[in-house]
Amino acid sequence: LELAEGLPEALRQELAWGSAMLLKATPAAVVAVLHQDRMVLRRGLLAETPFLPGAICGQARERQRAISLVNLALYPGRDEFKTLLADLPAVVVQPIGREGLLLVGGWSARCFGRGDLIWIEGWAARLAVTLAALPEVSGGERSPQNG
Repeated sequence: LELAEGLPEALRQELAWGSAMLLKATPAAVVAVLHQDRMVLRRGLLAETPFLPGAICGQARERQRAISLVNLALYPGRDEFKTLLADLPAVVVQPIGREGLLLVGGWSARCFGRGDLIWIEGWAARLAVTLAALPEVSGGERSPQNG
């Protein structure tokens, strides 16, 4: 579990709880939350390199709709997610309002069902409200946490 420095305790708890639930209750292997172009959470199997959102993430944010890539091997833009986790078979890119993204990488191709996608969308909506209440996420480096 990696949480950004300087987050309010209530947000830290929400991020820790929600990411743990996604990892336990869905086929998720990795969960990441970006807000204001800053990684505020990474949990699960983590790559050594920082994640940089690309065109697919931009499309999800622009359209304000989730993009579910059920089999990354079939998508030419799959390299965007190598730094999330190498050889990731599936990923869901869920917007969190206009300033954030929830990324959920799956264990296998076509692993996320309708219920998983509803849960991801619901948690993103909850995070949007929580994150919008912040004046601005403060700067700082990621802080590794046990979890």
